[in-house]
Amino acid sequence: MKKLMIAFAIAALAVPVGFAQQSKTKATTTTKTVSTKTVSTKPVTHVVSMQALPAPVQSAVQQNVGTGKVTKLESITTNGTTVYEAFFTQGKAKHTVKVDADGNVVK
Repeated sequence: MKKLMIAFAIAALAVPVGFAQQSKTKATTTTKTVSTKTVSTKPVTHVVSMQALPAPVQSAVQQNVGTGKVTKLESITTNGTTVYEAFFTQGKAKHTVKVDADGNVVK
């Protein structure tokens, strides 16, 4: 009889421990799902063509380049903000200009 009572006591203690472990597993899964929504702060750079630029950016680049020759155009996106960089030459001198999406020159 004592053995039977001890067996029931052990079984009764084991059931809540099993439920507690299942609850911890579910909480961990939820936490992992939320943590996948982080935003990367690394800049992402792409080479682009003049035709791919927004109209205000095209105008600003053309005004700043003047009679120079554009050698490369890049879009650089950091934290959801895109800036465009134009590499160009005037004579033998090499220059760059950075422009935001509204056509404003940025440093």
